[in-house]
Amino acid sequence: MKSPLGDFGGKLQNVWGGMNQGQKMLFILLTTVLVAGIATVFMYSGKPDYAPVFSSSDPAESGKVVDSLKELGIPYRLSEGGTRVEVPQDRVYEARMQLAQKGVPSKGTGFELMDKNTFGLTSFLQKVNYQRALQGEIERTIMQLEGVEGARVHLVIPEEKLFSEEAKEPTASVVVRLRPGATLRDVQVQAIANLVANSVEGLSPERVAILDDRGNILASGTGDASSIVSIANLTATQLQIKKDIEENLTRQIQSMLEGVLGYRQAVVRVSADLDFERREGEKEIYEPVTGGEGIVRSTQEVEEKYQGGASVPGGKPGVASNIPVYGEENTAKQENNYNRRESTTNYEMNRILERFASSPGKIKRLSVAVLVDSNLPQEAVEKVRNVVQAAAGIDVSRGDIVMVETLPFDRSAQEEEAKMLASQKFMNLLELLIKYGVIAFLVLLFYSLGKKILVAAVTPEQVTAEVYEEEEEEEGYEESIEPVAPSLARPVELSPEEKMKLELQRKMEEEIKRLVETNPEDATKLVRSWLSED
Repeated sequence: MKSPLGDFGGKLQNVWGGMNQGQKMLFILLTTVLVAGIATVFMYSGKPDYAPVFSSSDPAESGKVVDSLKELGIPYRLSEGGTRVEVPQDRVYEARMQLAQKGVPSKGTGFELMDKNTFGLTSFLQKVNYQRALQGEIERTIMQLEGVEGARVHLVIPEEKLFSEEAKEPTASVVVRLRPGATLRDVQVQAIANLVANSVEGLSPERVAILDDRGNILASGTGDASSIVSIANLTATQLQIKKDIEENLTRQIQSMLEGVLGYRQAVVRVSADLDFERREGEKEIYEPVTGGEGIVRSTQEVEEKYQGGASVPGGKPGVASNIPVYGEENTAKQENNYNRRESTTNYEMNRILERFASSPGKIKRLSVAVLVDSNLPQEAVEKVRNVVQAAAGIDVSRGDIVMVETLPFDRSAQEEEAKMLASQKFMNLLELLIKYGVIAFLVLLFYSLGKKILVAAVTPEQVTAEVYEEEEEEEGYEESIEPVAPSLARPVELSPEEKMKLELQRKMEEEIKRLVETNPEDATKLVRSWLSED
C-alpha cells in the first residue's frame, strides 16, 4: 500500500515536470521571498524593545557599565555614539539594581574609605583620607542635583596656626559636568557654594570657585563681596522679576485668546515698567478724640481786679515840684478801675505714629500689544481690545497702553507642521502594519499558493470530455461506449471540482471493465441486481 506522503511527493514531481522554465523560476522566486519574509517578520517581531539604563558623556563610566553587564549576562547595546547604554525593557530595573549593588557607575569614594583598617597609618595619611572621604561625599550630594551628571570637588584645608594672624582661610573648587542641554541658574550655583561651605569648617561661600565642564566660571571664589557684586546680583534679580511678570501676563492673555480664536490665531507681547525704589518713612498725626474738640483734661482761670484813685501829676517841672510836702492836701485826684481775666483749657488728643516702607517691584506702566489675523471682523477686534484691557488690569491713569492690530498670518509653518504630523502618523501606522500585518499577509499568500499547488498536484492538467454512444443489444443489456470521431471531440475547460468528479468516474469505469474481464459471471449478477432494484 502506498503512503499518502509518497503519493503527494510523486504528484508534486509530476506538477514540477509539467511546468515550463518560466513557471519554475517564478515558483522558486515566490518560495524564496515567502520564506525570507516570514523569517524577517518573526525576527523583527521577536526582537525586544530596548530602554536606556545609563547615559554619560564619560567613556570610562560607560565602559565600566558595559563590563558589568557582560559579567551579569544581560544583553545590551550602545547608542548615541557610545554615550548611552540600553538593555531590554523588561530587564531595566533588574539591571539597575544589580549595577547599584556592584557600585557601578561609581559616584566617588565617601566615608566608607574610613572603614578600612588604618592601623599603622600616620596622622598625615589619616588626614588625607578624611579629606578624600569628605570630597567624595560632597561630590555625591552635588550629583543628585537636577541637570548635574558628574562633579569633582577639591578642598584646601590649611593647617591650624597658633596665632590667628597667621591663620589662612580654607578654599574649595568645584567642577560640574552638566547633562546635554542643561544649564545651572544663579540660584543653583549659589546653592552649591553654600552646600560646600557648610560642609567644611571655617569655609565661607565666597571662597568657593565653581566651573562647568566647558570652562565657564560660574562662581569666582575670590572672596570679593563688594558692593559691585551685590548690585549685579540685585540687577539680575530685578530683570528676572520683570521677565516673570511679563511672561505670566503674556501666557494668561495668549491662552485666553487661543481658547476663543483658535490655536496660533493671536500673538501677544507684554512690556512692564517696574519701580524697584524702596521707600521708608515715619508719620506722626495728632487729632481730636471725638467731635473735633476732644476731651477736657484740665481748666485754669485767672482773674485780676483793681479800683482806686490816684493823684494827677502837676506843677513846675523840676525837682521841687516832685518832692511831696507833708501836711498839704492834694486836691487833684482821678478814679481808676482795672480788670483782667485769663482762661486755659487742656484737651486729650490722639497721637498716631505711622511707619511705612514700600516694597520694590511695583508696576509703574504696562504696554500690551496683540496681533490677530486680518480675517477677524472689526467688531471682534474691538471686543478683543476690551477683553485684553480687563485681563491685563490696564490703568489708563498711570499711562498703560493696549494695542490690537490685524495682519495676515503666515500659515506656511502651520501647514508644514500639519504635514509633518500627518507623515509621522502615517509612518507609525505603516510600522504597525509592517509589524503585525505582514505576518497575516504572508500566511494568506502561503495558504493561497499551497492550495493552488495541492489542487494542481491531485488534478490532471487537461481533461477531455468524450461523447459516448449507447447501443442496446438484443441478447442482453450491455453497454458499449465508443468514442466519437476525433473531429467531434473537443477539450472543455472545467472547474477543479468537475475535474475531480470526472477523474473518479473514469476510475470507476476502469474498475467495472476490469471486473467484467476477470469475473464476467459476478459482473452479470451485479448488473441484474441493479436492474431488479430499478
